[in-house]
Amino acid sequence: MSEERGGLMTTESFALKMFEAIGGLSGDLKEVSATMRGIDEKLNHMNTKIEDVKTLAKEASSSADTANSKVNEAMGLIRDNKEDIERLFVKFREKDAERKADKKEASDKLFKWVGIVVPASISITSIIITIIFRLSN
Repeated sequence: MSEERGGLMTTESFALKMFEAIGGLSGDLKEVSATMRGIDEKLNHMNTKIEDVKTLAKEASSSADTANSKVNEAMGLIRDNKEDIERLFVKFREKDAERKADKKEASDKLFKWVGIVVPASISITSIIITIIFRLSN
């Protein structure tokens, strides 16, 4: 009986159908294989990008650590310099107060001496003028 009538298949027709099915599967396998290669290439590309991002992240982290270290060092220097500057200002204020006190003391001494010397010189001048007038008369 022939296959068209719903009967049994012959060996040849069965073999032919099997080859057709295998040929179809072969085409499907090639398509699946091509798709898998494409997916593999995309995954490899993504893995490369992920590695690049990891490298950049490590470099950024290292740079951040270096920057943080430099900032901490600078902050330490600022603290140290601030203390030094404050000490210098305290010394400057002390010296300034001492200079003002010395100037006041010198001014007071000068005023005292002027208070003594001027009247004394006026008195001596008066005596000399009196002597000159008496001698001239």
